[in-house]
Parts: sequence; structure tokens; C-alpha cells
Amino acid sequence: MLMRIKQFADLCHLSVRALHLYDQLELFAPAVVDPANGYRYYDTDQLSEINTINSFKKIGFTLHEIRKMRTQQLSRDRV
Repeated sequence: MLMRIKQFADLCHLSVRALHLYDQLELFAPAVVDPANGYRYYDTDQLSEINTINSFKKIGFTLHEIRKMRTQQLSRDRV
């Protein structure tokens, strides 16, 4: 189910600003961006992914470290 950024942010206990930053850092992107108005939509299927990011943050990893770990994991998954 798709939801607007504010709904998703509230569900994940994050700010809209944090989700914008995650997208800017190429850490976590919206499922869909409407080309007509630029609205960002997130899918409930993305909840586990954002929860993983939040867990890493809680134990002290920086956003850049998390992005690096996720990039390495995606590279291994493609092999």
C-alpha cells in the first residue's frame, strides 16, 4: 500500500526531513515519485528496510556507514 511521505514518516517515527535526507544520501528512496508534482510515496513493503536503518542508527552507526554496508550487501546479493 502506498502512502505519502508524512504518513510513512509518522509510522516509522521519523521526520519528513529525515526521509528527504535519506533519499538525498541515496540511503533510502521512496517507492514512487510523482513526476507531475514531485510527491514522494512509500510502500508498506519498505518498512523492514527503514527499520533496519533505524536499528543501525540506534547502535551508533552513521548514515554514511549504513549506506556503505547496504551498498556492499546489494553488491553481494547480485553475484
